[in-house]
Amino acid sequence: MADYLTVGYLAMRCPVGKVRDALALHDAQSQRQRGLPHEVLVYFVLAMVLYASVAYEEVLQLVVEGLRPLLGDDRLAQTVVSKGAI
Repeated sequence: MADYLTVGYLAMRCPVGKVRDALALHDAQSQRQRGLPHEVLVYFVLAMVLYASVAYEEVLQLVVEGLRPLLGDDRLAQTVVSKGAI
C-alpha cells in the first residue's frame, strides 16, 4: 500500500497535466489508444529511479496500480503488466 501511495505522491508532485504538456511540446504524446499510454511510461521511468533494486515488472505494476485511481482512465483498467508490456 505504501508503494502505491509513493506513486500517487509522485503524480501529485509531477502532475499528469504537466507530463502531457511536456509530451506534446516534444511531439511525443500517444498517437493511438494503447494499454500503456506515454504518460504512464514517464511515471514508470521516474519510478525505476526510486525502485532501482526492484524488477521492472514489479515497478510497472506499482505504477499502473498507483495511477489507476488518479488518471481515471479506462485504458489502465485492463492493463496487464508483463515483460511484453514493457
